[in-house]
Amino acid sequence: MSSLRRATAENWARAHRGVEAERSDVALEVLRGALPAGLRGTLYRCGPGRIEAHGTQYGHLFDGDGHVCSFRFDDRGARMSNRYVRTREFLAEQRAGRLLYRSFATPKPGGIRANAFDPIFKNAANTSAFVHERRLYALWEMGLPHALDPDTLETLARDDFSQRLLAREDPWTRVAGRELPFSAHPRVDPATGELFNFGLVNGPAQRLVLYRAGRDGVMREPEQHPLDALHFVHDFSLTARFRVLLLCPARFGVARTMLGLDTPLSGMRFDGTRPTRVWLCPRDGSKPLVLDAPAGFVFHHVNAYEDEGGRVVLHALRSDALPVMPIPRDVLANSVAPPRAELPYYCEMVIDPLRRTVRSERRFDVPCELPFVQGERMTRAHRFVWATATDPARPQRVFTRIVKLDVSERSVTVREFGPGYAGEPVFAARDDGGRGDDGWLLAMGYDHGSQRGALEVMDARTLENVCTLALPEPVPPGFHGAWVSAPCVASEAPARAS
Repeated sequence: MSSLRRATAENWARAHRGVEAERSDVALEVLRGALPAGLRGTLYRCGPGRIEAHGTQYGHLFDGDGHVCSFRFDDRGARMSNRYVRTREFLAEQRAGRLLYRSFATPKPGGIRANAFDPIFKNAANTSAFVHERRLYALWEMGLPHALDPDTLETLARDDFSQRLLAREDPWTRVAGRELPFSAHPRVDPATGELFNFGLVNGPAQRLVLYRAGRDGVMREPEQHPLDALHFVHDFSLTARFRVLLLCPARFGVARTMLGLDTPLSGMRFDGTRPTRVWLCPRDGSKPLVLDAPAGFVFHHVNAYEDEGGRVVLHALRSDALPVMPIPRDVLANSVAPPRAELPYYCEMVIDPLRRTVRSERRFDVPCELPFVQGERMTRAHRFVWATATDPARPQRVFTRIVKLDVSERSVTVREFGPGYAGEPVFAARDDGGRGDDGWLLAMGYDHGSQRGALEVMDARTLENVCTLALPEPVPPGFHGAWVSAPCVASEAPARAS
């Protein structure tokens, strides 16, 4: 084990010790460089603020309590606010002083008896900060979105979109609750402003639910399609005609989970002998087209579009096996290189609806994750993608690099942060636009030299340092964020709570 690997894993653990203080409008210290004069707007970030609560260690990052940061850039400089999302589960556990809910990888204390036949799982609100038509949400994988005040980050509502995200009442929903899952990766059509999303519903019969809402936030009646099992699907893509989903051969063990014998994570199985099912779901609501592709696992899509021949071109990050993500305190596990099969690579799938064929190829030999493409490129061909990455020659589980992938030229630009790291990069365009990479890249991470949490501001073209800002305390980098150049508004956030 190299000293560099161990130092990186130790920094990863330090940054995930948990955020203790909630702050409002705190000025950030410049460690290196200088704030660019043209950078004006707000970065929102969402992730698990802590991985231990009430004396219990969470079994996975996906279980940590949702925590949102805002970084505002204006004439006063750079200022930060942060706040935990006040879900009803978070508040109930704060009052009780103990865990009350099951999570993705963490059972309730009390063993099988406490967990058996309990279908209610904690909405952690910890996966994505998402903005639609100037409204800010904290999203989770399997529950309702939470509307937030964009200035104070106060939790406003557990938003059910005028009850469109509530299942009809029946004997099952009286026990399991009526909330439908709303994934953490909505897609917005830049031409129409419409929001699209999906959810995977468990119950007497598993099903895929598809959502569509207009610019005004009014949602149509959701579409529902039966499934043969409950799959793990985290993301999807949008084209001019289709919603594109990949149902990889990773399935939840529903029966053992309901019996309290497994958590959703421990009961999930990946079967590399089964195909990945490609679902092309027409936006007009007609019957989906389902095709088979080679087995693989995909957390994140990059983008999708349709070529001149009507074929769907999908870019996604694909691995040959289910990745294992050790919890941050496990320094030894995070110091060891992962199996090659678990590393995700940038791949292109060409799906021909007429010939009913799927062709797939790897486009870059760079293990990478958490890809970012400008929202304006959704449904259209893109050129630039930014992502976290690891050294393909010496990979490790904590990704220490930011890469810029030029899809047209098939070139890669690399910025190394090890033994520190940087999380998901978010692009902020300059006012005068440009060729698609004219702007800045912002990423939360950990600065090894100062041993402090940091917000990195990079030149989006070259990845060179523009400014490094010190955070008041180390903050877990979280998963997904959003940049907005125009202020969001709390007054227009719908007062829809359930």
